[in-house]
Amino acid sequence: MSDADPPPILYEKAKSGRASCKKCGEGIPKDAPRVGLANPQHKTSYLWYHPTCSFLALKPPKTKNGLACKICKQKIQAPLINLGNEKTNISVCKSCYSSNFNDQVKSEEEKLLFYVLKPDVELEEPYMKAIRGELEPTKRPRDDAAEEKKEEMQDDHVTEAPVVEARVAKEVVKEEETQDPLPATSSFFAPKKKKAKANPIVVRTTRSEIPSPITLPAPTPASPQFKVVSWNVAGLRGLLNKSPDALTNLAKSTNADLICLQEHKLQDVHVAEVFKDLLSDLGYTAHWAVSTAKKGYSGVACFCLNSSPFGVPTVSNFPNEIGISEGRSITLQYSDVTITNVYTPNSGQSLERLDFRTETWDVEWLNFQNDLRTKTNKPVMWLGDLNVAHKAFDVWNEGAKHHPKQSGLTAEERAGFDTQLASGYFDAFRELHPTAEGHYSFWSARSKAREPNKGLRLDYFVCSEDMKKGGGEGVKVLDSYMDYEYEGSDHGPLICVLGK
Repeated sequence: MSDADPPPILYEKAKSGRASCKKCGEGIPKDAPRVGLANPQHKTSYLWYHPTCSFLALKPPKTKNGLACKICKQKIQAPLINLGNEKTNISVCKSCYSSNFNDQVKSEEEKLLFYVLKPDVELEEPYMKAIRGELEPTKRPRDDAAEEKKEEMQDDHVTEAPVVEARVAKEVVKEEETQDPLPATSSFFAPKKKKAKANPIVVRTTRSEIPSPITLPAPTPASPQFKVVSWNVAGLRGLLNKSPDALTNLAKSTNADLICLQEHKLQDVHVAEVFKDLLSDLGYTAHWAVSTAKKGYSGVACFCLNSSPFGVPTVSNFPNEIGISEGRSITLQYSDVTITNVYTPNSGQSLERLDFRTETWDVEWLNFQNDLRTKTNKPVMWLGDLNVAHKAFDVWNEGAKHHPKQSGLTAEERAGFDTQLASGYFDAFRELHPTAEGHYSFWSARSKAREPNKGLRLDYFVCSEDMKKGGGEGVKVLDSYMDYEYEGSDHGPLICVLGK
């Protein structure tokens, strides 16, 4: 191997969260330890594994010539360490494995992270101790008496006695392991765990037929209707560059009284110079929240029709420091209902914001909505990209093994939404269409998922229970549906019709 050649085995912390383990298939989060094995088809690239997944087996020599080590190229008579998966793997001798490991992994902390050997077969005790002595981050005290005895037996060329002796030594090792276990991060002597049977994946890419939109009676002065549109535009400048009339057409085709956008990614200067009069010619007044924490990030906007049957709203905000600095919400207090447009924080590709999202944001958000109900004595509704696919019907491939570690699909995020709904609120679309399948609001642009309808339902209208139909006087939810005609974003618009 020349100096320019990459090492056949690479130990590092993941530079991004895009790679998945080639054995278990689960994603490897950013900054998590990973082991790379040289890709035989592309010499400058690696196949990545979780440290505990990188060990495959111990490969004994099948002929008298032995096996060639991938690193030193020498023929070795002893078993080689086989790394990778059943299809693609490499074999290295224990000496090269040890030196390669120690050359790259320096600190004791790193050694615990990358300590990966997990034999699936029993070896004779001398060989196990040889490997353990070279590779174990935290070494056990050596049994000198046993070692001397083994050396004597080897010097005398004993062939049958070592079998009995090895059994005794193995029992000693088991007793030592009970009294002085390896660190929790090491997996060398851990018993092989049986893999739990994976849940079957349920694929839902066909849209079930539902009345969308529901046929409603014409509004009257005594029974007015109020139409709300919600859309994560994933960058307003990009959307309008591709389709300059996108918002104008949306406003005209829906006759919306309120249009709420999420993730516009604009700064104050953009709003003031370019977008301040957006939709004003159609009679809308715009309200903006922008991110001051990071440029080209987050942000929500509301376009309120001045002639709305619910009047002109007063504007306030969610009193959360991060929510304000990232421009994540706008609250509109109408005469008959309070509506909040929100872009809920994503937990992150590596779930680095999961704790903040579920333990702080979700809790404070629920308290905020409860306070609004109490202070205004009106129904409340929040809408937007909530970054959670709540139930099985809200995911195209429910049960996929990577879901528990994917933002929007974690048990914590789903449980947090459960808690919010159980506190006196309901999901408007699911209330009207409890068994609807294949109705999603987000499709990955990277994987071109829109056409095959491999999506998630991440966008919602959440309403207080007094807005259910048949629940007495006041504002009610009459309809909630997705509009699949509008493209230009990885999300689609949602529409909710309110009435009295």
